[in-house]
Amino acid sequence: MSIPTLGLQLRTLVCIAAWFGFLAVVKGRSSQGSNTDSRVDALLSVMRDFGYNPLLAQRWKGHEPCDEWCGITCVEGQIEYIVRASMT
Repeated sequence: MSIPTLGLQLRTLVCIAAWFGFLAVVKGRSSQGSNTDSRVDALLSVMRDFGYNPLLAQRWKGHEPCDEWCGITCVEGQIEYIVRASMT
């Protein structure tokens, strides 16, 4: 196996692990019954772990991540992609 292929596989594995971690946070938060959308808390928690820019929280307005939040792409009201590069 070549080094570039190994690097791509490692990045893919990290992305998959991060996604499952995100889903676990969402599931855990949704069972706590908070006043805000559990997706909001989960997104902020995950991004905090990745060292997000604190101004991001100020740009994310309201309780609906699919309402044109910077770096969040939704399909039919469900979060499909999180683009960290655009969140700085």
